[in-house]
Amino acid sequence: MVLGEWGTLGYGLLYVAGSTFLIGFALMPGMLLAVPALWALEKGKKMLGIIFGLIPTTYTYALMIAWAAFSFVTFMKRADNESYIPVLLLSYMVAAGPWAYMASKEDNPYSGISSVFCSFSYILVMIAVYFFRPTAIELIELFSAPLIFALFFTTYLSYRVDKEEEELYGP
Repeated sequence: MVLGEWGTLGYGLLYVAGSTFLIGFALMPGMLLAVPALWALEKGKKMLGIIFGLIPTTYTYALMIAWAAFSFVTFMKRADNESYIPVLLLSYMVAAGPWAYMASKEDNPYSGISSVFCSFSYILVMIAVYFFRPTAIELIELFSAPLIFALFFTTYLSYRVDKEEEELYGP
């Protein structure tokens, strides 16, 4: 980095390298939370399965919000007036990069949608921080709003895809 923030860059690379493992480990309880949804779907109770399916999905989105907040706070504490924008961009890489990488390794389109909304949310936060100087609560709300929309969008999309497949191929 031209501005001499080599330590910050080193932390960023360290966080990116280790975050995929760390986030993957943190996602494991979400698999246990999916058990009631799978049970309901196996019993043919689709609406109950969808409702129970919101629990692990909400957990994943909450983890995205927590990771983004951690990334933002960790890196912006290290920024000064000269390094503000480069460190903000570095925090974006740390916040959104692991989710994009993990989504690229899955055969699940909903992971990709979640990753795109995570990136979009963080870009909104970066714009707000640069132009408006919002409070911490406003930043969390700003980051959460698109992800809450994504939660319901992917749930609805999953329901519609299931409905279409049922109409085409039968129950």
